[in-house]
Amino acid sequence: MSLLLGLIYLDEKNVDDSCMEKMLEPLRKFPNENIKITQNKEAVFAKVLTYGTVEDVYDILPLFLSESNMLFVSIGRIDNRDELIPDLSLSKQDEMSDSFIMLQAYLKYGDQVQFHLKGDWSLVAYHYDTKKLFITRDTMGYTSLFYYQTEEYFAFSSSIKSILNLPGQRIGLNEEYYISYLTIWRFEEKIDTGVTFHQDVYYLPNGHSLCLTNRNKTIQKYWPLTQVNEIHYKNPQNYIDEFLEIFQVAVQRRLRSYKPVASMLSGGLDSSSVSVIAAELLKKQGQTLSTYSHIPFYKEFLLNNPLARIRELDEYSNIKAIVEHSGNIKPKYLSSSDFSPFKGMEMGLEILDGPVHGASNLYWIIDLFTSCAQDGFGTVLTGEGGNGSISYTGVDYLLPHSMERLVNQPFQYVKSQVIKPIVFNYFKRFWFRKNPELFKYIQSMYLNQSVLDSFDMIQDIEKNQFNFQIIHSTAYEAKIRLNQLYTPRSLSGAAWGQYFGIELRDPTCDIDVMNYFFKIPNDVFVDSHYQFRMLIKKMMRNKLPEQVLFANKKGLQSSDLTPRILHHEKDMFPIMDSIKNNALANQYFNTKQLMEDLPIFHAKLEKGSAFEKQQKILKTMQFAHFLKKFD
Repeated sequence: MSLLLGLIYLDEKNVDDSCMEKMLEPLRKFPNENIKITQNKEAVFAKVLTYGTVEDVYDILPLFLSESNMLFVSIGRIDNRDELIPDLSLSKQDEMSDSFIMLQAYLKYGDQVQFHLKGDWSLVAYHYDTKKLFITRDTMGYTSLFYYQTEEYFAFSSSIKSILNLPGQRIGLNEEYYISYLTIWRFEEKIDTGVTFHQDVYYLPNGHSLCLTNRNKTIQKYWPLTQVNEIHYKNPQNYIDEFLEIFQVAVQRRLRSYKPVASMLSGGLDSSSVSVIAAELLKKQGQTLSTYSHIPFYKEFLLNNPLARIRELDEYSNIKAIVEHSGNIKPKYLSSSDFSPFKGMEMGLEILDGPVHGASNLYWIIDLFTSCAQDGFGTVLTGEGGNGSISYTGVDYLLPHSMERLVNQPFQYVKSQVIKPIVFNYFKRFWFRKNPELFKYIQSMYLNQSVLDSFDMIQDIEKNQFNFQIIHSTAYEAKIRLNQLYTPRSLSGAAWGQYFGIELRDPTCDIDVMNYFFKIPNDVFVDSHYQFRMLIKKMMRNKLPEQVLFANKKGLQSSDLTPRILHHEKDMFPIMDSIKNNALANQYFNTKQLMEDLPIFHAKLEKGSAFEKQQKILKTMQFAHFLKKFD
């Protein structure tokens, strides 16, 4: 994945030519085709180019345009280039990169350009006459743009590593965001603010633009739209037919790649739908789709696991059924047998420059991307955003009243559409106090009482009734929340791609898919018997096997985590020693209690709560280990 970066010196007298080199220093280690730097007066832009599409071989950016007195750089894949080329009075016969098309689009549309581009992209323009810097990025792609402002300059980069390597800057810990991300307390409200674990370092959220003029910064959200008119068809089949056609186009767009395309395949609805559609399209070109799946290694451990009653612990049979049903998929199964979860945790911190919620999954994610890159793939398809688009569940308590649902499922009808609205609207305060899930979660993160007190977290939860159960007043509001929660995955996906030299592409987050998704009424996703995710189940009927379409249990990632931990237990002790001896870690965490709870990895898993406890310990260890950077 290509990267862009740059510096705008707010005082032309303080231009430091060595500063850009320091920003580039960590990025030179990433796989790339070439690096180009363009500087003019107080502005310097650079690009670390990796060929994502065939047209990228013609990329010549960044460029200074003397006639416009402007410096410009962009990266990414433009999916509507065939429509833009005639609109911009260009010739299809010309050898043009997508970046060049973005430049021409910006010259025509200016700071409204984001409304005319489809795909995964970022662009930056600096106007010397007005001293105006304009930055904008796509809606939900695996892209990222970080920035940092001082009295001397404004710095930006696709990778936070450039910002953290700026000379003469000591960037500290953003304590409130660190605690918020760890505990999920007030986390969602911080997403659109762009804050990171690093003090004063921000990212530009999905669907936003930034303008800097005379040191004054403004950020504007341009997508999703604040209001969407739903489509209402008498025949529900219309939604299925139209959505399938849009989704197929979204997958097709992401097959335009310089190197071969592979796909992640978990056995769930989202990645399976992406993979099967991609396999169909590639078959027409005489090609086979390669897929990568992570499966358990310690299968005997799963035999008597109590979680098997409610979760699918080994999705191999589902994946195998998908492969056989498609007939054009070449699967590769990874068990990560020699990959330590602790090494994965440390590598994750190195690659992402921050901890993540699913610390226990990092080992197999890294193993999968490493395998894709080593096998020569340049593009990897995912379905991470499917929960907020193609496989959306719908919201039961917001369904319109229906005699058919009442007759078919009277108990479910009364529970979902009568009791829930009454409780949410009139007894919310009582209900929340009886279900303090967030309070319990915070307590399980080993934070010292002094930390809880310093943020008044418990009092805040009790006063404002925060809870994992979010109550939405409209179906559109529920959809917007899922869209917002995708942002952290978008950022981490960009970091994975940059590190491994691949592009992650998610058709479930395509701009046309998302815009249509917002227009679909809530009841289309739920049938008359309260079966959820019905749009994708009907859309993919005959394309996916029945056992996948109507699976009763959701898959569980890292289901054999316990024996993996025990097999690589020796890797845990250096991390724990590092945490115990770190003053900052002891300031935040009860490290003594954390040490005392480690025998949980040896305990017999008689209840699923033990597995959850193990995951939380690993998450806490990763967050505590991260503090070495700031000690």
